[in-house]
Amino acid sequence: MTSVHAERSPKGGVEAGRLTPVRTPFDSGLLRRPPLRVNGGVIAALLLLAACGNDLVIGVERQIQVRAAVVDPATGDLLQAGSRRGDLWYARVKPDGSIVREQRVDFEGGEDAVNAVVVMPSGWAVAGYATRADGRRTAWVRVLDTSDGEVWTKTYDQNGGWEAQGLAVDPVGTLVVTGTEAAGHGFVQRLDETGGVRWKYSTNTDLQGMVTNLRIFSAATIGQSVQRVVTAGERAFSDGVKPELSQWSLMGDFYDSLRLDMSPGTSRGLLLDLDEATVCTQRGDDVVVRRSKWIKVPEVRHVVLHVDGAKLELGGCAPASDGDMLVGATAVFSDGRRVARAAKVERTAASIRWEKDVSAPDTVTVAGVAADATGGGYLYGHTEEPLRRWTAKIL
Repeated sequence: MTSVHAERSPKGGVEAGRLTPVRTPFDSGLLRRPPLRVNGGVIAALLLLAACGNDLVIGVERQIQVRAAVVDPATGDLLQAGSRRGDLWYARVKPDGSIVREQRVDFEGGEDAVNAVVVMPSGWAVAGYATRADGRRTAWVRVLDTSDGEVWTKTYDQNGGWEAQGLAVDPVGTLVVTGTEAAGHGFVQRLDETGGVRWKYSTNTDLQGMVTNLRIFSAATIGQSVQRVVTAGERAFSDGVKPELSQWSLMGDFYDSLRLDMSPGTSRGLLLDLDEATVCTQRGDDVVVRRSKWIKVPEVRHVVLHVDGAKLELGGCAPASDGDMLVGATAVFSDGRRVARAAKVERTAASIRWEKDVSAPDTVTVAGVAADATGGGYLYGHTEEPLRRWTAKIL
């Protein structure tokens, strides 16, 4: 058996970040005491975790939920995004957890959040959802330059209820946006360099019923001789929700959609080769990393990440800089314990390179993993009661 195991700012303003950094004794020989405003239980937990062999940072800003993050290859900074007190939030964060710049956007007073972030050739982009004054949700996308300044911001919806869930950069450097819409359907659209829509599909209305009830969470593109957009998500059938892989051309032609597993579950996170994809899926209490020949063959091989006595909840996956796949998840035990887990899987899902517990607070939720230039990266997510951001370095 394999085991794998925030204070109000003016609208549109920037506020300085505060954090509680903890460095392991093996790295620096120093343990810096958190500010006294952090309660004693948290201080005790951080002192205990300091000897666990990886850098852990817990922000002391309240009400920040990190939903997405990537590493800026030019600087090594973490580009984090999510929500703060119900508003859109994104930030540039140093590896030690200190916030360089952050932005909070209150769209029209409703609940808003950023779900995806991606590095672009001349900056980065974030996407999520914003709630209009009438209660309808709209997909929200913002592109930023290398100094984190706004280049453009757009909203998109069709039939109401759009939420952007995934971002990818196509071979010419523009964005592909995927997500969900009202009534359990989804959308995919390719944008131009100013945010205009080159083409878009609603899985409910635009494909003659071929992929109704398909919600799309992740996207990846591949160039060279095969210019394709591949998406991962979930599709509702009469016997449950199943993980689904779909394929589109860069010109907007829909090729086909493939059910990855007959068991209920979902999929998110993609690593693409010329004619195959490695996809992370949730299946019952386990996370399955499977290799697929895109639309032709649901599975070439797979590995199962499992924790005895716990449900392993998939947070996310990211291609590592050395070509393999990094996986982040939360092991949830019947007694209420929550343990952060990380794994590295060979890029064709032939084997598990390593898997381990990761130092994190007791109330942790792993939202995903961000790859760095060393072949490792960072787990990230949030804690509960109080709601705070956290990251942990993984090798």
